[in-house]
Amino acid sequence: MPDFAARLPRIREKVDTDLRLRKPGMEKALATIVWLLDNLYIRVGNATYAEENGSYGLTTLRNRHVKIEGSSVHFNFKGKSGREWRLSHNDRRITKSIRMLQELPGQQLFQYLDEDGGRHAIRSQDVNAYIREASGADFSSRQFRTWGATRMAAKALSMMEPGPSQRQIKRQINDVVDAVAARLVNTRAVCRSSYIHPKVFEDFQSGALADLAKLRPSRSETLTRWMDDDEIRVQRWLKKSGT
Repeated sequence: MPDFAARLPRIREKVDTDLRLRKPGMEKALATIVWLLDNLYIRVGNATYAEENGSYGLTTLRNRHVKIEGSSVHFNFKGKSGREWRLSHNDRRITKSIRMLQELPGQQLFQYLDEDGGRHAIRSQDVNAYIREASGADFSSRQFRTWGATRMAAKALSMMEPGPSQRQIKRQINDVVDAVAARLVNTRAVCRSSYIHPKVFEDFQSGALADLAKLRPSRSETLTRWMDDDEIRVQRWLKKSGT
């Protein structure tokens, strides 16, 4: 987890560069998907799930699942386990990129034109290859959801004082996990067991998580350009913990 976080500046810089491309090529489509993974935590998608269960992720979304209004983009689709995704985001650059992709022929949202004008759908394998190349390490789309969940939970719990009883501590943890699960469109149980690093809960119960807020801000221009202060603190805390 801390190794992935340390690679985020490289990934985000690559995404930023490719989003500036003017043509709807493969790199621009992939950059748009990775930006959405990084910011909205939507699953990457799987063709088998889409065909057999009618559940979707980024690479299997259809144009009908996305609506653009001004600078806002609205997603409405059924995800894994039949859970409904209904979310909106306002970012002119991403909205412009998605609008450009929607203008391509066909129902598939994330596709691209090759040099000969041929149309190709983006696959989850393409996304993971892009992430590996951008990060210079063997990471995949899954890390974005685990990192996002861990960061959100760590930040929220670090700002709380553990309750005087185990019952109250459990309630505090459940409230935070529920909030994170809502962002990931998942259940409390799955979010806690599969996405949030267990060290978050261990250090909260011991009172050690309060040290997270005491970590000094970074002086690195690269880090501060591509990561929020709370992300940098969580990455340092995890690395210090040896996890």
